[in-house]
Parts: sequence; C-alpha cells; structure tokens
Amino acid sequence: MWNVMVFAYGTLKTGLRNNYRFRHNNAKSLGTAYFETSEFVLCSGHSYPYAIRVNKEQFDELIREGVDPVIQGELFEGPESMIDDLDRFEGCPNLFLRQEVVVRADDSGGQSFNAWMYHKNGFLVSKDYVCCDGYWYPELRGVSARQLSSVHDMRV
Repeated sequence: MWNVMVFAYGTLKTGLRNNYRFRHNNAKSLGTAYFETSEFVLCSGHSYPYAIRVNKEQFDELIREGVDPVIQGELFEGPESMIDDLDRFEGCPNLFLRQEVVVRADDSGGQSFNAWMYHKNGFLVSKDYVCCDGYWYPELRGVSARQLSSVHDMRV
C-alpha cells in the first residue's frame, strides 16, 4: 500500500549515502519538493543536516539576515511500514521527531502534499550552522556559515 509520503532534505535523498533506506522499503521519489516554514531552519551538522525549531524572534532575526524560509528536499512515497524503519534510523522520538508538514512538489506542477518530516528534537541554540539558502550541500557538511563567509571573503 502506497499511502505514506516523506520529505527528505539530507542524506536520505537520491544519490546520497542513506537513500538505501527508501530503496530497501520500495519507496519511490516524486522529485524535488519545498517546505516553506516559519517554525524551522535547516542546519549543517558535522555528518548530516538537520531541521530544527526556532522561536519567532529567532526566525525574524534570521530572515532579516537573509536566511531563506524554504527548506529544499525530495519527496518520497512508500508503504506505511517504512515509517518504523525510518523512526529507528532517525532516533525518533529522542534525537529526532517526526512531524507532518505540507510540501510543494516541483515535478507535480507545484501540487501540495502532506508528508512526514524528521526534525531535531529541541530548539536552535546557535546560528553558526544555519544553511542560509535552505539547501544542504553534502560536500560542505560541518562547515559553519561563518566559515563559508570567510571562504567567500577570501575569493572576492
């Protein structure tokens, strides 16, 4: 039964190291999707990205600083049974939590879907690792926004 949608923004995406979890569960990619949010920001961890909650003051400050309120990812559809596997993988409900969100899918003409998304348990404590454009670049994992600015400043 194909009745579960999952929005992935990190290592579970097609071509990345943990996508086998979707393949193992016979899930299929529905393509690029976007989650517009005022509750979460995307951060670059040392080995994986994570969406994390922000309060209104943090969100407003991040928007003033140019952070994109849209998280870019990929939408997957699969059997309901894959949720148990993904919950274990994500450390849900301790390290990560699962929440239903509304995402817009590019390959479906901008149609909106309800999908599960995993986000880190807790709230943002430091802006150092916020991904300013809402996209996680695997080749830059663990690089802080400050470090990226320094690299950019040296190139200019």
